[in-house]
Amino acid sequence: MGALTTEGSGDDKFSLTVGGFYIFNIIVGTGVLTLPLLFAESGLILSSIFLLLVAILCVTGVSFVVESCAVANGLFFPKQ
Repeated sequence: MGALTTEGSGDDKFSLTVGGFYIFNIIVGTGVLTLPLLFAESGLILSSIFLLLVAILCVTGVSFVVESCAVANGLFFPKQ
């Protein structure tokens, strides 16, 4: 029986494709897999309302990120 260690052996590398699938699964996987259960448990109307609310929050968050990137760009690279 092998012991669990926190030290890396140097052999724990994976390809770019596998890394891409990991990132895709982290971003998309959980939400997409739980949506059918949400609709089954909550009903069509309530689930649609929550889904719309989350979509509005996501769009608002993305707009804040884009706006702060534009402000940072203006601070770090002013027009001359």
